[in-house]
Amino acid sequence: MDRKQLLEKIIAREAAMFIAVKASEPADCQEMLKTFYLMREMSHSVLAADTLTSYLQDLETAAAAGRNLMTEKYARMENLIPSLNENELIYKIVDIEREWLSEVHKKISFDNSC
Repeated sequence: MDRKQLLEKIIAREAAMFIAVKASEPADCQEMLKTFYLMREMSHSVLAADTLTSYLQDLETAAAAGRNLMTEKYARMENLIPSLNENELIYKIVDIEREWLSEVHKKISFDNSC
């Protein structure tokens, strides 16, 4: 399977899960699938083929088990379900990434020559 097909399969799986999320209030973004597809394509386009293949397998395994990873994602974001792992390294990684993103933002903010 080529990279384009891999991305299409991943995003189609994610979109099906995303549409099926039952939230307490309907989300407008669930009606904007074109935007969803574009955003997910941008997110995944930088990943290695092996990573994409592994992620597609994870999506397929979850779907076969009756799990909706998008529902789980939003439930965790809203603290409706507990984290799967409370390893202290997770918090260190998040802090490192937050600092890195802040540095990138500052660099981009000062360099508008692009």
